[in-house]
Amino acid sequence: MRYQMTAKFWWRQQANQLLNWIFPGEDALCVVCGRPSELGKSGNNIADGQHGASDLGMCPFCQQEAASCTVNAAVQNVRLDHRRGFVAVHSCVSYEQFLRTLIRAWKYDGLIQLTEWFGQIMLSALPQALIARCDLIVPVPATRDRIQKRGYDHIRLLAACLSDAYGLPLIDGLCRVQTDQGFTQSQTAKSALARRRGLKNAYVLNAPLQTAMLRRKRLLLIDDIVTTGSTIATCAQALYQAGAATVEGGVIARVM
Repeated sequence: MRYQMTAKFWWRQQANQLLNWIFPGEDALCVVCGRPSELGKSGNNIADGQHGASDLGMCPFCQQEAASCTVNAAVQNVRLDHRRGFVAVHSCVSYEQFLRTLIRAWKYDGLIQLTEWFGQIMLSALPQALIARCDLIVPVPATRDRIQKRGYDHIRLLAACLSDAYGLPLIDGLCRVQTDQGFTQSQTAKSALARRRGLKNAYVLNAPLQTAMLRRKRLLLIDDIVTTGSTIATCAQALYQAGAATVEGGVIARVM
């Protein structure tokens, strides 16, 4: 079982909350840009509701930027290398404008409070028919070095949020292979061909007990961004090798 947060990161979060309670500032600062956040509240945003942008401590300027990021759901077919056919990837928004800033802050800067906000986006955009035909949620795994560096696994946090909302069990069916070549390199700046080569055999099946639970199951594979589709395809292929009946992807944003 992989933990969603390291102990160090969790204790740092608790310490920061305690310090904010003991020494409250005159003005709360925006979690994204650092400007005063209590200047008013914006109107609707793409995840308006229980977890609106103002509830997360965004300033009116960032709330306005968030409101401009409208849901634009799409489905893309990603070819599988070693299996006939494609895997359908359901995305909610385009990876552009302010959403790019929010995802980077959530992914790299410790703003895990954005998890439920992104979860609300996916809840509003993913079709109910997709959820109805899935049995389990599987997060795309991160390597140990990335979890240790960031202090948390943002994809698993998101998958847990969706698991609770949809009532679908979450299973860590995959793990990311840790290489002996130092810190795992990001795939972001690589070409499609380089991504495919770099991810070959990068994702493997997890413990035998969890692998057995994947057989004949319909899986929803969760990730944050789809660019070339290499990560989704590699993970889907491993899940099919474990005996999964079907695999479909669900991501927040798309680049391709």
